[in-house]
Amino acid sequence: MIYLVRHGQSEWNALRRTQGQTSHPPLTGLGRRQARCAAEAIRSDLGERQVAEIATSDLERALQTARIISEVVPGAIRLDPNWREQALGSLEGANQNDAFRAVAELNWLDPDIQIGGGESAHEVAVRTKAAFLRLSGAKPTVVVSHSDAIRSVLGWMGAAASSHVPWVEVANGAVVVVAEGGPPRWLAPANVEWLP
Repeated sequence: MIYLVRHGQSEWNALRRTQGQTSHPPLTGLGRRQARCAAEAIRSDLGERQVAEIATSDLERALQTARIISEVVPGAIRLDPNWREQALGSLEGANQNDAFRAVAELNWLDPDIQIGGGESAHEVAVRTKAAFLRLSGAKPTVVVSHSDAIRSVLGWMGAAASSHVPWVEVANGAVVVVAEGGPPRWLAPANVEWLP
Protein backbone atom coordinates (compact mmCIF):
# COMPACT_ATOMS: atom_id res chain seq x y z
CA MET A 1 0.00 0.00 0.00
CA ILE A 2 1.39 3.38 -1.03
CA TYR A 3 0.23 6.75 0.31
CA LEU A 4 0.88 9.39 -2.36
CA VAL A 5 0.89 12.86 -0.84
CA ARG A 6 1.11 16.15 -2.66
CA HIS A 7 3.24 18.66 -0.76
CA GLY A 8 1.51 21.43 1.16
CA GLN A 9 1.02 24.86 -0.33
CA SER A 10 4.33 26.57 -1.15
CA GLU A 11 5.03 30.29 -1.33
CA TRP A 12 4.99 30.02 -5.13
CA ASN A 13 1.64 28.17 -5.08
CA ALA A 14 0.25 31.11 -3.12
CA LEU A 15 1.76 33.58 -5.61
CA ARG A 16 0.51 31.49 -8.59
CA ARG A 17 4.04 31.11 -9.97
CA THR A 18 4.95 28.09 -12.08
CA GLN A 19 7.30 25.91 -10.05
CA GLY A 20 8.22 22.78 -11.98
CA GLN A 21 11.55 21.65 -10.54
CA THR A 22 12.46 25.00 -9.00
CA SER A 23 13.84 23.75 -5.71
CA HIS A 24 13.69 26.59 -3.18
CA PRO A 25 10.07 27.73 -2.59
CA PRO A 26 9.23 26.71 1.02
CA LEU A 27 5.85 25.89 2.54
CA THR A 28 3.49 28.60 3.72
CA GLY A 29 1.73 28.41 7.08
CA LEU A 30 -1.26 26.90 5.27
CA GLY A 31 1.08 24.41 3.59
CA ARG A 32 2.42 23.28 6.96
CA ARG A 33 -1.15 22.80 8.24
CA GLN A 34 -2.04 20.82 5.10
CA ALA A 35 1.00 18.58 5.65
CA ARG A 36 -0.04 18.01 9.28
CA CYS A 37 -3.61 17.13 8.22
CA ALA A 38 -2.28 14.75 5.56
CA ALA A 39 -0.14 13.08 8.23
CA GLU A 40 -3.13 12.72 10.57
CA ALA A 41 -5.22 11.19 7.77
CA ILE A 42 -2.46 8.65 7.04
CA ARG A 43 -1.98 7.85 10.73
CA SER A 44 -5.72 7.22 11.13
CA ASP A 45 -5.82 5.00 8.03
CA LEU A 46 -2.75 3.00 9.12
CA GLY A 47 -4.18 2.01 12.47
CA GLU A 48 -1.48 0.02 14.27
CA ARG A 49 0.64 -0.54 11.16
CA GLN A 50 3.98 1.17 10.65
CA VAL A 51 5.43 2.56 7.42
CA ALA A 52 8.51 1.17 5.71
CA GLU A 53 9.77 4.65 4.81
CA ILE A 54 8.81 8.11 3.64
CA ALA A 55 10.17 8.54 0.13
CA THR A 56 10.17 12.14 -1.03
CA SER A 57 11.09 14.45 -3.84
CA ASP A 58 14.18 16.43 -2.91
CA LEU A 59 12.52 19.78 -3.70
CA GLU A 60 12.16 21.93 -0.57
CA ARG A 61 8.36 22.03 -0.48
CA ALA A 62 8.16 18.21 -0.60
CA LEU A 63 11.00 17.68 1.86
CA GLN A 64 9.39 20.04 4.39
CA THR A 65 6.09 18.16 3.97
CA ALA A 66 7.86 14.82 4.50
CA ARG A 67 9.47 16.08 7.70
CA ILE A 68 6.10 17.19 9.09
CA ILE A 69 4.55 13.83 8.18
CA SER A 70 7.40 11.97 9.89
CA GLU A 71 6.53 13.71 13.17
CA VAL A 72 3.12 11.98 13.12
CA VAL A 73 3.91 8.87 11.09
CA PRO A 74 7.42 7.80 12.10
CA GLY A 75 9.56 6.58 9.25
CA ALA A 76 12.99 7.15 7.77
CA ILE A 77 12.96 9.85 5.09
CA ARG A 78 14.60 8.88 1.80
CA LEU A 79 15.21 11.49 -0.89
CA ASP A 80 14.47 10.42 -4.45
CA PRO A 81 14.69 12.98 -7.28
CA ASN A 82 12.50 10.70 -9.42
CA TRP A 83 9.54 11.95 -7.36
CA ARG A 84 10.15 15.57 -8.49
CA GLU A 85 7.56 17.63 -10.32
CA GLN A 86 7.63 17.75 -14.12
CA ALA A 87 10.44 20.03 -15.28
CA LEU A 88 8.90 23.00 -17.09
CA GLY A 89 12.03 24.64 -18.49
CA SER A 90 11.63 28.28 -19.43
CA LEU A 91 8.19 28.48 -17.79
CA GLU A 92 9.53 28.00 -14.26
CA GLY A 93 9.13 31.15 -12.22
CA ALA A 94 6.55 32.64 -14.59
CA ASN A 95 3.09 33.77 -13.50
CA GLN A 96 0.78 30.79 -14.11
CA ASN A 97 -1.54 32.72 -16.44
CA ASP A 98 1.44 33.82 -18.55
CA ALA A 99 2.79 30.26 -18.60
CA PHE A 100 -0.57 28.86 -19.75
CA ARG A 101 -0.77 31.45 -22.53
CA ALA A 102 2.77 30.59 -23.66
CA VAL A 103 1.83 26.93 -24.20
CA ALA A 104 -1.81 27.32 -25.27
CA GLU A 105 -1.13 26.07 -28.80
CA LEU A 106 0.54 22.81 -27.74
CA ASN A 107 -1.06 19.48 -28.53
CA TRP A 108 -1.51 18.19 -24.97
CA LEU A 109 -2.32 14.70 -26.30
CA ASP A 110 1.28 14.33 -27.53
CA PRO A 111 3.15 12.53 -24.71
CA ASP A 112 6.53 13.56 -26.12
CA ILE A 113 6.09 17.35 -26.01
CA GLN A 114 8.64 18.86 -23.65
CA ILE A 115 6.76 21.65 -21.90
CA GLY A 116 8.77 24.88 -21.96
CA GLY A 117 11.77 22.86 -23.09
CA GLY A 118 11.55 20.78 -19.91
CA GLU A 119 10.14 17.26 -19.62
CA SER A 120 7.47 15.42 -21.54
CA ALA A 121 4.62 13.48 -19.94
CA HIS A 122 6.30 10.29 -21.15
CA GLU A 123 9.56 11.18 -19.37
CA VAL A 124 7.69 11.85 -16.12
CA ALA A 125 5.89 8.49 -16.44
CA VAL A 126 9.16 6.61 -16.94
CA ARG A 127 10.86 8.07 -13.88
CA THR A 128 7.84 7.84 -11.56
CA LYS A 129 7.30 4.21 -12.55
CA ALA A 130 10.97 3.45 -11.83
CA ALA A 131 10.69 5.14 -8.42
CA PHE A 132 7.45 3.32 -7.63
CA LEU A 133 8.93 -0.08 -8.46
CA ARG A 134 11.80 0.55 -6.01
CA LEU A 135 9.41 0.92 -3.06
CA SER A 136 9.25 -1.84 -0.47
CA GLY A 137 6.13 -3.95 -0.63
CA ALA A 138 6.55 -5.36 2.88
CA LYS A 139 5.00 -2.42 4.72
CA PRO A 140 2.95 0.62 3.74
CA THR A 141 5.06 3.45 2.31
CA VAL A 142 4.46 7.19 2.16
CA VAL A 143 5.57 9.09 -0.94
CA VAL A 144 5.64 12.89 -0.92
CA SER A 145 5.59 14.28 -4.43
CA HIS A 146 3.91 16.79 -6.75
CA SER A 147 0.71 17.09 -8.76
CA ASP A 148 2.00 16.07 -12.21
CA ALA A 149 4.06 13.20 -10.79
CA ILE A 150 1.05 11.87 -8.83
CA ARG A 151 -1.20 12.26 -11.88
CA SER A 152 1.36 10.28 -13.85
CA VAL A 153 1.30 7.40 -11.35
CA LEU A 154 -2.50 7.34 -11.36
CA GLY A 155 -2.39 7.24 -15.17
CA TRP A 156 0.02 4.36 -15.68
CA MET A 157 -1.45 2.39 -12.77
CA GLY A 158 -4.79 2.68 -14.56
CA ALA A 159 -3.06 1.48 -17.76
CA ALA A 160 -3.75 4.78 -19.49
CA ALA A 161 -1.27 5.99 -22.07
CA SER A 162 0.64 8.95 -20.69
CA SER A 163 -1.02 11.10 -23.34
CA HIS A 164 -4.53 10.07 -22.26
CA VAL A 165 -4.36 10.34 -18.49
CA PRO A 166 -7.65 11.78 -17.26
CA TRP A 167 -7.13 15.15 -15.59
CA VAL A 168 -7.30 14.92 -11.81
CA GLU A 169 -6.79 18.04 -9.74
CA VAL A 170 -4.40 17.01 -6.97
CA ALA A 171 -4.78 19.66 -4.29
CA ASN A 172 -1.97 20.70 -1.97
CA GLY A 173 -1.93 18.24 0.93
CA ALA A 174 -4.09 15.67 -0.86
CA VAL A 175 -3.50 11.99 -0.04
CA VAL A 176 -4.37 9.12 -2.35
CA VAL A 177 -3.83 5.47 -1.44
CA VAL A 178 -2.84 3.10 -4.21
CA ALA A 179 -2.53 -0.66 -3.94
CA GLU A 180 -1.99 -3.27 -6.60
CA GLY A 181 -5.24 -4.55 -7.98
CA GLY A 182 -7.45 -1.87 -6.48
CA PRO A 183 -8.68 1.58 -7.50
CA PRO A 184 -7.13 4.70 -5.95
CA ARG A 185 -8.69 5.73 -2.66
CA TRP A 186 -8.58 9.40 -1.62
CA LEU A 187 -8.10 10.13 2.07
CA ALA A 188 -8.11 13.85 1.44
CA PRO A 189 -10.12 15.57 -1.32
CA ALA A 190 -8.56 15.50 -4.75
CA ASN A 191 -10.20 18.56 -6.22
CA VAL A 192 -10.50 21.24 -3.58
CA GLU A 193 -8.26 23.39 -1.43
CA TRP A 194 -9.63 21.68 1.62
CA LEU A 195 -8.37 23.91 4.42
CA PRO A 196 -9.28 27.57 5.05
